[in-house]
Amino acid sequence: LISRNLSHLKSFALCGDYFPNLTSTGLIALLRLQSLSELSLDYNSSVSNEVLEKITDNLPHLRLLSLAYAGSDATITEEVVMKIGKLKELQTLDVSSLAAITDSSLSTIVCGCSKLQIIRAHCCTYLGNEGVCSLTMLKNLEHVDLSGCLLVGIF
Repeated sequence: LISRNLSHLKSFALCGDYFPNLTSTGLIALLRLQSLSELSLDYNSSVSNEVLEKITDNLPHLRLLSLAYAGSDATITEEVVMKIGKLKELQTLDVSSLAAITDSSLSTIVCGCSKLQIIRAHCCTYLGNEGVCSLTMLKNLEHVDLSGCLLVGIF
């Protein structure tokens, strides 16, 4: 219904786990909203590898992507999260508490998303100094949140 009748939407949020009938398939249908420039799916357990791949394939003009605490360690892999790097227009990214955010995946995202200004990656258990060092490549970076990343030290 939303993807058919509101095709002009610029911003869409479906945060939280309060949608017991929502599936990955339902989320994928929303990705027909080609005008989206902002997508927030924080705390949404229906986010999966399949959903992330569809986001990166179908919404190349996204400027904001927020996936904080979305999916699970089993449903979002490092390999697929790296595909966020295909979103060349991305300016704001929140990947807080995603186990798939590692030194390697963050570096790959940073290489592809050179317009990033804001990145939130707090409580990313497997993110360390090497991944954080890749942020120096971002010339427009204004805000970084790495609080709770236990492998990040003073460098």
